[in-house]
Amino acid sequence: MIDPRLLAATLLILPLSLPAQADTQEAGQDKNAGAAQKTAAPVTDGATSTDVSSDETTSTSADKRADDKVAGETKAADEGPRHVRAMVITTFGPERKVWAEKLAPMQDITVPGLHGSFGNVSCNDDDVCLMTTGKGYANAATSISTLAFSPEFDLSDSWFLVSGVASIDPHQGTLGTPTWPRYLVDFGIQWELDARDIPDGWTTGYLSINTHTPTQDPHQEYGTEFYHLDDALVDRAVALSKGVELADSDNAAAYRKHYDYAPANEAPSVVQCDSVSSDTWWYGNRLADRASQLGKQVAGDKASICTGQQEDNAILTALKRADEAGRLQRERTVVVRVGSSFNRPYEGLSDADGLTGYAKQGGYTPALTNMVRAGYPLIESIVTDWDDWKEGVPKKAEQAPSSSDKAASSEQDAPSEDGISQKSDAPAGDDKGDASN
Repeated sequence: MIDPRLLAATLLILPLSLPAQADTQEAGQDKNAGAAQKTAAPVTDGATSTDVSSDETTSTSADKRADDKVAGETKAADEGPRHVRAMVITTFGPERKVWAEKLAPMQDITVPGLHGSFGNVSCNDDDVCLMTTGKGYANAATSISTLAFSPEFDLSDSWFLVSGVASIDPHQGTLGTPTWPRYLVDFGIQWELDARDIPDGWTTGYLSINTHTPTQDPHQEYGTEFYHLDDALVDRAVALSKGVELADSDNAAAYRKHYDYAPANEAPSVVQCDSVSSDTWWYGNRLADRASQLGKQVAGDKASICTGQQEDNAILTALKRADEAGRLQRERTVVVRVGSSFNRPYEGLSDADGLTGYAKQGGYTPALTNMVRAGYPLIESIVTDWDDWKEGVPKKAEQAPSSSDKAASSEQDAPSEDGISQKSDAPAGDDKGDASN
C-alpha cells in the first residue's frame, strides 16, 4: 500500500520538475542548433614574392590543421541532399587551404569514408563546395567514390574542377604555369624493365602492356588508359583564364635562368596541354620523353603531354563509375594543373639532384596561388550564369565575370567527345580504338 504522505509529496514536486526537465532539453537543443560558425576567411589569392620551403609531402598533422581552418557550421541530418553547382576537388592540405580562402565556405558536411584528415566537404552560399582526396591513386579513387555515392549530395547537374600542382615539362611551360589538359594518360599502366637491362636499340625500359617494344602501339585493355575531357568545357576554361594576372616568386625567376630556352625561362602564362598520372613521382629527360611518347600512342597525335601528377586518372575513373550509376555527369569535369617544379634538368644538373632538389625551384607557392587564379573565373561563371550552365556548357561566347581575377573570354566550341565510353576516344581520323571497360 502506498504511503499517503509519500504520494502527496510526489504530487507537489511533479509540477515543478517537469518544466525544469523541459528547459534543460530545450537548452541542449539550442546549443546543438547554434553550433559555432566559422568567420569567413578573407577572400584573397595574393602571392608572396618569395617561395616557402614547404614540401608537397606535408605531414598528416599539417593537413589536418589546414582542414580545420575551413570548418564551418555542420549540415543538419534532416535537410536532405545538398545541391552542388560546382565541386572543387583538391588532393592535399595546402591546395585545400588556398581554395578555402577564396571560396570562404560556411558549411561543413561530414562524409564517413573520406580521408581521415579531410572528412568534411565544405560549401559556401553559392552552392560551391570544396573537398580533398588525399594524395595518390588509392586515396583519390576512394575519396571520390565516397563523395559520389554519398546521400548527402545532389550532384546530378554539378560541375567538377580538379585543381592541383604538378611537375611540368620546361619545353612546354614554366614554374607557375596553369595548364588545362584535354587528355589524361595513365603512366602507370605499363611494363617496365630496369634501365640497366634494356635491349640494344631501346630508348626506355617502359613499354605498354602486352607489346614487344616501346614503339608499339598499346592494346587498351584496362579501360582507364586515358580520358578525353569535354572539348567545349576545356576551351571555355582556357578562355576564361587567359587574362588573369599570374603570381610569381623571386626564387622561381632565379631558377628559370638556368634554362637557356623558352618557355622554361619565361614568366608563367596559361596554356592548354595534357597530363600523365602515376603514383610514381618520376623525373628526367628519358622519362619525360616516354611520357610524351605514351601520350601520343594512347590518345593520338593531338595529345601533348606537359605535366605529371598522382591522382587525375583515378579521380576520372571514380567519376566515370558514378556517372554510369546515374549519380553525376562525368563529362562536366575539367582539370587545372599548375607547374610547381620542372621534370627535366637544366644543362649540367644530374637527374638525381633535380629530383631530390625539386623544392628548391621556387615554383610551389606561385603554383598554389595560380591554380586558384586560373580556376576561379570558371567557378564564378558557373555561379553567375547558372541558368545557362545547368543545361551544359553555354553555346554563346561570354565575357569573364567581373572580379579580381577578371579575364577576357573567347569561345572556341568544339564537339563534345567522351573518350571513356562505348564510342571511340581516338581523335578524328585516328583508329586506335576505344578505352571502355
